[in-house]
Amino acid sequence: GSKKYKVDPQTPEASIYAGVKEFQNNYNTWKEYLNGIGVSEYGEIQLLVQGYNFGSEGWFKWCKKNNVTSYTVEKAQEYSDTQMPEEAKGTPSHAEKWLKYYEMLRG
Repeated sequence: GSKKYKVDPQTPEASIYAGVKEFQNNYNTWKEYLNGIGVSEYGEIQLLVQGYNFGSEGWFKWCKKNNVTSYTVEKAQEYSDTQMPEEAKGTPSHAEKWLKYYEMLRG
């Protein structure tokens, strides 16, 4: 929530606002590494979305170290298996599931 934006932290609006800000931060982190990101570059967009699920900083550093420039569920699974704590593995297929809704919105 934010007094500046008059958003009560206990509302769906706050959750949406936080999600959009997280996506914006992820975009700003990834765009230079990926040389920009277009609306039809699904694999690149999915990297950002997966970062939302895993935590963007660690996911970004791992992808950069391993020259990952496009999402695959196999790479996300590898990250989850090797980098995330046992009690917080995230959902490696998060970006894959998300893509079908993105495509619906794009028409």
